[in-house]
Amino acid sequence: MRKVILISYLAITLLGVTSCQSQVLETWDESAGPAERTHLVVLFNEGASEDEIRTFSSMVLGGDNNTYRVGVYFRIQKTNRQGLGINFLSSATDTQKKELIEKIEQSKIFYKLYENVIPNEIPDS
Repeated sequence: MRKVILISYLAITLLGVTSCQSQVLETWDESAGPAERTHLVVLFNEGASEDEIRTFSSMVLGGDNNTYRVGVYFRIQKTNRQGLGINFLSSATDTQKKELIEKIEQSKIFYKLYENVIPNEIPDS
């Protein structure tokens, strides 16, 4: 009886882990990083503080742990500016993307937005 319970537990655990992994892998359609093509790159005004950037991430992107409701973001550092690279989930709708861009452009620390670029190839401004 103990063997049956142990085998059942292991089977359920392994199936659960496998299904979680496949769901995570299917969610993201691209890798993220400054050397990779990125859906959106937001550069902030010179002198934008860490607190302002955290507030932007929280209020505009609305997420924790570098995820938000329609994608993933990562930090970018240019010579005089900081920014964020944003990649959308494959499930993000055009409406969600447009709404996010509008929220970004309304931010008081927003400087410039690039679309479909490699962050490392953006010239310093």
